[in-house]
Amino acid sequence: MRRAILKRLMQGRRLMDIAVEHRVPYAFVQAVAAESGLNYAGQHLSDAQQREVRRRREKAGQSIREIAAEMGLPKSKIGRYSRRVYLDEAAEGDRIGFTEAARPKRCPVHGLVNVWPCVACTALGAVRD
Repeated sequence: MRRAILKRLMQGRRLMDIAVEHRVPYAFVQAVAAESGLNYAGQHLSDAQQREVRRRREKAGQSIREIAAEMGLPKSKIGRYSRRVYLDEAAEGDRIGFTEAARPKRCPVHGLVNVWPCVACTALGAVRD
């Protein structure tokens, strides 16, 4: 059973689809996936992956797209982690105080934004001053 589940995971199948197909609880399929160490959808970045993303973003200056391609992870996962780190540092006072908006706000210049104040307007304002 585990071998069949692992085979489906390696094919990129969703956990719920595997559980329904094999008529087993979702929690069992999730446990098999976690034990296997496969990068399946929904799995968080490991500590080593987080350090690597941070190093590449800050020291190497790579884009989210480049990091995702080289590490074999989705762009959205790298982007969410990078934004979370940025907002955490802002809360600690290391950077400008941005907050994640509960719902998108409209910047008069750049349209809908998820971080307020608008990052682009703040950066341009910092350059002008």
